[in-house]
Amino acid sequence: LARLIGDNAAELDDQRGGDQPGKRLAVALEKLGPTFVKIGQIISTRADLIGEHTASDMSMLHDQLPSADQQSIREQFQDVFDLPIDALFMEFDWQPVSAASVAQVHFAITSQGQRVAVKVLRPGIKKAFDRDLGPLQFWARMAEILLPPLRPLKPTALIGEFKRQASIELDLRLEAASLSEIQALHKNDPRIVFPTVDWERTNSLVLTMSREQGIPIDERQQLLDAGLNLKDVLTNAADLFFKGVFELGVFHGDQHA
Repeated sequence: LARLIGDNAAELDDQRGGDQPGKRLAVALEKLGPTFVKIGQIISTRADLIGEHTASDMSMLHDQLPSADQQSIREQFQDVFDLPIDALFMEFDWQPVSAASVAQVHFAITSQGQRVAVKVLRPGIKKAFDRDLGPLQFWARMAEILLPPLRPLKPTALIGEFKRQASIELDLRLEAASLSEIQALHKNDPRIVFPTVDWERTNSLVLTMSREQGIPIDERQQLLDAGLNLKDVLTNAADLFFKGVFELGVFHGDQHA
């Protein structure tokens, strides 16, 4: 069919991930929509189940998806702030530094000159999730009826929990509040830095925060080039995570590198 309509089969195969199963699956999930991308993100964290190579290939779903178009983002800013984006920022980099299933992040400079990172929900993302979750809930119920061995896995309850988590993630005010809370709890700990929320430029669809510099923890050579002791980095990361879990009761539950 590709040959009949004139597309190059090799180019199509490359777009689909070539001979890398993880990338092919990631591309397929991306085509299906944001709900399936979210499922793929969960799967990609389970290298123990799908293998290191497949998990690595699927990691593109975390922050390397195609970005939303500029005009739709401009319209979204106008709707939620009742101001054009140019009134809020003197500079706004339209090339996102990160683009995932639910949101994308842009670097910008506010009208007061502060360098910030701006997380923007993808326009129409809430409707897209509602559209996807209906059929998933239906097929989960069918699976419980028609496939008794699946009942102990509680597919209906699983989709219900997924829906609840998605509704939380689709309101950036909740993320901003959590960020401010966890920042306050660590204010006297020099081992960790959190961005500061710019509440004047934050609402349910947009989260603006101070821009912080860092090195991804999986970039081993960059850490070494910066003169960091890898043992200290990992020890601090583990200490801070368990401090949040066992001492503070507040922690980051979706840590990327």
